[in-house]
Amino acid sequence: MEKQQVYCRYCGKLIDENAPFCTYCGKEQGGNTKPSSIWNTLYCFFQNIYSKIPTIKFKSNETAGNYIKKWLKRIIVLVVVLFVIWLIVLLCFWLYGSHLVSKWTKEDERREAIALNDITRANVIARELFKESAENAHLYKLCWKECDFDHIERGLAILRNAAEKGNADAQFTLGAIYAGCRYDAKEPYFKDENDKYANTMFGGRIDFKRAAYWYTLAANQGHSSALNNLGNAYRKGAGVERNYVKATELIRKAAEQGDPSAQLNYGDMFRDGEVYFRVVTDSIKGKTILIEVEPYKRISLAKEWWTKALKNGNEKAKERLEQMYE
Repeated sequence: MEKQQVYCRYCGKLIDENAPFCTYCGKEQGGNTKPSSIWNTLYCFFQNIYSKIPTIKFKSNETAGNYIKKWLKRIIVLVVVLFVIWLIVLLCFWLYGSHLVSKWTKEDERREAIALNDITRANVIARELFKESAENAHLYKLCWKECDFDHIERGLAILRNAAEKGNADAQFTLGAIYAGCRYDAKEPYFKDENDKYANTMFGGRIDFKRAAYWYTLAANQGHSSALNNLGNAYRKGAGVERNYVKATELIRKAAEQGDPSAQLNYGDMFRDGEVYFRVVTDSIKGKTILIEVEPYKRISLAKEWWTKALKNGNEKAKERLEQMYE
């Protein structure tokens, strides 16, 4: 008679027919050790497969802990290698940045020496330094290294040296800085004197008296922009006593030299009735009299100077002319 196969009802493994307990899981079998249904059979089948999974997953001479340790070591080695490569790349960037910074510093010092020896080039070089500072041109952003040359401070020193030695361009720029012009911005602009943060590039408050002083020195040499700015100072009473006669003389002279800003301002003065001329006559015992431009001539003269300013590239004159024709 063929021997009947008996399976454990709990773990599904083959056991002896009359065994009261399973030799694998140790649980009591009772009287019925034959699977009762197809579901029990499937359960026993999958239980049997599950019990063999560890032997499939790991080699016979390797435990799960050793397997995990081996891969952890590999991951750690990989992380260390990547970290070392990252440090090497950073070092390369740092070395290249140091090279660039050294190169920029030497170039700035070379230009500074030229500007101090040749004052005719001082104004251009100083403004280049201001522009480079505004644009962070000498900043290596990959490692945030900047050249050791102070563009603003040394640019101002270059200007002052040239201005004190009589260079008109440097005198004008120095005057504009005292009046609030910020050349250390991407686009130079004048700070509003009423702004509580309106400090000059020197760090102090706007000083129109010093501005007028340097404008005067440059204007005495015929510098057109200085003539215009000094004329505006007399027109507004900024740093000097308001005087429309002097304002007229200075701005007219700059306008006749072809300065577009002066031509615009001269047209504005005609429009606003601020143009006065000094005339000396012997009929009044050599006394000086002031002559004001007659009202009916003001508009035509204003249009004439605005038209000249527009031809010389001053776009603000276009607005003035359009307003007159509206």
